Parts: sequence; structure tokens; C-alpha cells
Amino acid sequence: LGTWMVLADAAGALVASYLQWTFPSDGQLKLFGIGSLATVPQRRKNGFGTALVRCAIDDFTARGGDIVFLYAYIDPRFYARHGFVALDQELQRHAGSTAMALFLRQANMDTLRANPALIPGYF
Repeated sequence: LGTWMVLADAAGALVASYLQWTFPSDGQLKLFGIGSLATVPQRRKNGFGTALVRCAIDDFTARGGDIVFLYAYIDPRFYARHGFVALDQELQRHAGSTAMALFLRQANMDTLRANPALIPGYF
């Protein structure tokens, strides 16, 4: 199950949120995911989504994460600015989105090419 993470302003109003996922793995790699990142429309373009992505990456790094996955439904360049790369075309799973990964430690794209079962289904 995912954990809902929220960012609220000083008055307690919701500004942005995302789901944080921990996935089962092969026992050697720690796999995480970011899903459903959203910012309240009138609060967009203020860095709130960026702040949440950075917070997630920092958390996954501190927890010894190897790979962070996401499915981008917005321009993938937003996530690329944070180090995410699009998975190879043959590893893409869902039309209308771009599967992406951020490699934090020993894993890389070759890891996923060799073991595509590590890539979580839609989340």
C-alpha cells in the first residue's frame, strides 16, 4: 500500500500531495515509487511539486533506496530535472504515460533490462 504525503500551507490548506510506495524486490535492491503527484491548480508554478519530489528522493535515499519508479502523465522533463530517466521503449507498460526511474545506488538501466520483473506494474 502507498502512503499519502501532503503539503499544506500555514493555514492548513492542502497545496500539493503524492503517494509514496515501497515495492517488494529481489531481496537485494530497495525499490520505491512516487505516484499521483498533484498540486492544487491555483497554487501551481510555485515549486510545491518540486519540493515534494525532492522530499521523496531525500527520504528514499536516506532509507537506502536503489531505484525510484514513477509513471509520468505530465511532460517527463519535469521529472528529468530531478534525475529520472525514461525507461527503454520495450520496458514501457502503459500507453499515455512514460515509465521513469531514478537510480540512486548500484542499480542502472542494465539492471532493469536484465530483470524487467523489478519494474512495478501500474501504481
